[in-house]
Amino acid sequence: PSAPPALARALPGVPTNATAVAEGVGSIRVSWGVPDTNGSPILEYSVRSEPTRPVQTTAPGTTTTLFSGLSSGQSYTFYVRARTAAGWGPEASATATAVGAPSGPGGVTVARQAGNTYPFAVNVGWNRPSNAGGACIKAYRVEYSTNASTVSQSHTISSTPTPSCSNEPPRSDSFTGLAAGVEWRYFRVVAVNTADLEGASGWVSIRMTQVCTVTATEDSWVNEDDGGLFSSSKRNTNYGNNGRMDVDKNGSFSFVKFHPSSSTCQQYSGAVPASAVTVAGTVRLYNESTTSYSRDHSIYRVTSGWSEGSVTWNNQRPSTSGSYTDTINSSNGGYQDLTVSVADVNQERSGARNGWALKDRGGNIFSSWAGYTTSEGTSSRRPQLVITFY
Repeated sequence: PSAPPALARALPGVPTNATAVAEGVGSIRVSWGVPDTNGSPILEYSVRSEPTRPVQTTAPGTTTTLFSGLSSGQSYTFYVRARTAAGWGPEASATATAVGAPSGPGGVTVARQAGNTYPFAVNVGWNRPSNAGGACIKAYRVEYSTNASTVSQSHTISSTPTPSCSNEPPRSDSFTGLAAGVEWRYFRVVAVNTADLEGASGWVSIRMTQVCTVTATEDSWVNEDDGGLFSSSKRNTNYGNNGRMDVDKNGSFSFVKFHPSSSTCQQYSGAVPASAVTVAGTVRLYNESTTSYSRDHSIYRVTSGWSEGSVTWNNQRPSTSGSYTDTINSSNGGYQDLTVSVADVNQERSGARNGWALKDRGGNIFSSWAGYTTSEGTSSRRPQLVITFY
C-alpha cells in the first residue's frame, strides 16, 4: 500500500503583548511576547515600521529591538511577526511617537513688578515651546543669573499633564527680594517634557534702578562778612533762625549733611543698602527768600568734619573742595536741584559724611542773597539728597 500524505505544518500565531515605547531622543523600543509556535521552533522575528524604516530582524530568543534616528514628534506604527519552518505568521502592531528635546520657550519677557521699589522684584512670562519634542511639557525651570552664565537662583513650576497634554504647567513666575549691587540681571526659561528632555530659551536682561530721597540730618549757616552789617564783632551772636540758612556774597555760607546709610528713604521703608552702587546724586535746597538780583550759588564738597552744634559764626566755617559741581540762580524760588558727583555721594554713604556747602559766586552786590529752608524748617521744604542706585 502507498504511504500516508505528510501532515501540513501550521504557521506560528500572532506575537503577544506587542508594545512600542519612546526611549531617548528619536528612539522607540518595540517589545513583544512569544507567539504560539504550533509545534515548530521560532527561527526569527521581523519588525517593520510605518512610516517606512529599515526592517529589523532578531534571533529566536530576542523579543525586543530598538529603532533609532526617528523624527521627533512623528508617530510610528510597528508590525512584528514570527517565522518557523512553516513560514511567516500574522503580525502584531504597536504605535508610539518618537520624542526629542523641546525647543526653548519663546516670547520670554521680564518686567519690574508694578509699584515695586526696593528690594527689587520682577515678573517673568513666556510662551509654550513651538516644538515640545513629541511629548507634553511637564515642567518649566526659570533661572536667574547675574552674568548670563552662572545660575544664582531658580524656580521649578511643574504639573502632571494628561496624555492629550492638557494640565501643563502655567507660564509665568516672579522673583522678589533681589538685592542691590547688580546692574544687569538675566533670566531664562527651560522647558522639560515628559521624556525628561530639556530645551532652554536665551537669556533676557533687565536693568533696574531705585531712587532714595533722604532729608538732611544736620545743617548750618555761617557768616564771615568783611564788615558792614555783619562785622566781626557780631559773630559772637549768630544771626537768623533755625528754619532758614542764607547765602550771600559777603561771607554767608550754608552747610548741609546727610546720612543715607541709616536714614529712611521716602520711597520705601529702609535706607540705601550697603551693596547699592550709586548711579547719580542730587542735593535739593528750597529757596524761600530771594531778591531781584541774579546770583550764582554753587555747591562744593566739604572736606573737613563738622557738626551742627559746633559750627558758629565765630569759629569760622569748615573747609571745602576747590571746585564746585553745579550752580543755581538765587532769583529762582522753590526747590533747586544741584547735581553732585557719584564720588561725593559715596563719601556721604561710607562714613566720611562731611556734606556740602553752598557759596555765592555772583557779582559785588551786597543786598543780593537767598534764604534756604533748613532741616528744622517746614517739613515739605527741608534739604534733600536724592540718590539713584542699582
